[in-house]
Amino acid sequence: MRLDGLRVVQEVDNLFILGKPGVGKTTFLQQMGRETIARHIPKWPIFIRLADVSLSEKSLMDHINDRFRKAEFCNAEDFVLYLLQSGAVILLLDGLDEARERDGQRKRLVQEIQQISRDFPDNTMLLTCRVAATEYNFPNFQYVEVAEFTEQQVKNFIDNWFGASQVAIAAACFQSLHETQHEPLKEMARIPLLLTLLCVSYDPENGFQPARANIYRRAARGLLRDWDKNRNIDRDIFSDLDEDHLHEILGYIAYQSFLEGEQLIAQGGLVRRIQYYCRKQFQLQVNGKRWLRQMEADTGILIERIDGVYAFAHLTLHEYFAAWWIIEKESWEVVQPYISQSHWREIFLLLAELASDAPLFLTLLLEAMKEMITGDRFLTNILKWADKRSRRVLASSQKHPPSALRAFYLCLGLTLNLGIDFIRHPAHSSDLDRISFLAETLGLTLGQHPTPDLYLTFRLNRADYHLSHRLSLDDALEDAYKLTQNINYIHPVIALDLLLTYVVFVAYLLRVEANEISEVNLSRLRTCWNTLCQCSDRARIPQLQANLSRITVPVWQATEIQWLEFAKEVIRTVRTYGEFGYKWDLSDDRLTLLAKYLQANLLFVECLHLAYVPDRAAIENQILLPP
Repeated sequence: MRLDGLRVVQEVDNLFILGKPGVGKTTFLQQMGRETIARHIPKWPIFIRLADVSLSEKSLMDHINDRFRKAEFCNAEDFVLYLLQSGAVILLLDGLDEARERDGQRKRLVQEIQQISRDFPDNTMLLTCRVAATEYNFPNFQYVEVAEFTEQQVKNFIDNWFGASQVAIAAACFQSLHETQHEPLKEMARIPLLLTLLCVSYDPENGFQPARANIYRRAARGLLRDWDKNRNIDRDIFSDLDEDHLHEILGYIAYQSFLEGEQLIAQGGLVRRIQYYCRKQFQLQVNGKRWLRQMEADTGILIERIDGVYAFAHLTLHEYFAAWWIIEKESWEVVQPYISQSHWREIFLLLAELASDAPLFLTLLLEAMKEMITGDRFLTNILKWADKRSRRVLASSQKHPPSALRAFYLCLGLTLNLGIDFIRHPAHSSDLDRISFLAETLGLTLGQHPTPDLYLTFRLNRADYHLSHRLSLDDALEDAYKLTQNINYIHPVIALDLLLTYVVFVAYLLRVEANEISEVNLSRLRTCWNTLCQCSDRARIPQLQANLSRITVPVWQATEIQWLEFAKEVIRTVRTYGEFGYKWDLSDDRLTLLAKYLQANLLFVECLHLAYVPDRAAIENQILLPP
């Protein structure tokens, strides 16, 4: 649902504003600051780039105080404290994802933001972050996402870009976006920054390039070439460096800074890189400071963000130039260690589009993901278990993508462990919760069109996920009963394993609520048990069917000992059949590793969809295979 941004800001104190790269998060914050002043809203807007804060040892509060000191406020700290205590501040915090992770700087910032929101709850805080980079929880914030352009907004933007003197070109550009071959570009045009690059790169004679990476390439070339041509700027400092040289230098700067985890680059280090590269590659002695100033003035690609600190004008340009450098100057192996690092995500997506040998690139990524967990025998065994369970399904049906089945079983096991964990330690399961959701997302993403029964299975497992949060025997049996109404629409083996998970979770609950089962719940349990026996028959697993038939559901008002014995037998039978029902040994370090592994797999799937490969299914089928 679309909402007016200013109205949301007026109604909600704390907003965590998510958005894709280039969708306008920074612009929105700046506009909110201007609107606050223009509409005489009784709050002081304070805009802070979190990337700048992460460069220093100063706290976020120190940076806020510095703003007022530089504006020559007397007793700046006391005045800021007065404003905060009065609830008279709208704090505009831009780019959590761009804050440096090294030395725990980003984590420190998160803690400071949370502390300020607790200490001064009457103020308004707006915090922006890329959608794919949010890893932190802000309980006092409402999460929203910056909406992409509507069709009419895209048209208005293009008309304004080309202006009244180029109406025909604007119309042709807009029309070209709606041609069948440009469907991906039509989606790109909904992002303001990408629409800007589309307009920059649009050629009235030849139209658009087909891929996003090519759009970036043409836009970068346009900034390097047409900026000066259109403005008749004297480029004497670049007289010995042509457009290709400039592109190469920017690629080198972008790649080196990404390796070091820098999005903001100190002028001294930047000058040394420029001089070193020009001397080594072009045998030229250049004045690095003058070169840098001229590059900023002529192209706007590199800009001085704060005194003595430079950055690419937009992170997207930084990522493009780094990806270009890897393609042109490095081997694929250099990126393998970074597949689990969130700030490299867009680079991997660009590499997938740019790669001339996409199958080789993707194979190297698969190897990197396997390498992530090779040293952890327990996680390796979990993947082996998921693969073994999926092969039982594939033995009787080839219509399900093997990788999606592996993701489902991984999700199923995690969901059960989440439930068991909630029973034992209700406050300790947030990480497992997130990882279970990652596994489900991966399963639904694998194969652009999962089979209907597999899609239903994931949705039912989502019900199981909610069940694991409710911790009530009444709710658990109600949800398990609902599952029996859909069981015939699912592959027999999958249906059996899903229902077994529900039943074993109920058994764990019976161990703590054995004396609380009602007559209604007993009826539901018997229905579930009968359905489970029917499922084992449909799946043609006679040994399991025999073991289940030996277990009798206790009668109403049975003793606690009888219920505990029933629960024990159910858990033992499920463990014997499916090797699940055990509490997995998932330490904090292991959960962190598993989360990174699943995020890397999600990124890999996106890369696969962007890359040109002759046999996509063959590569997709290798996802989540154990090392």
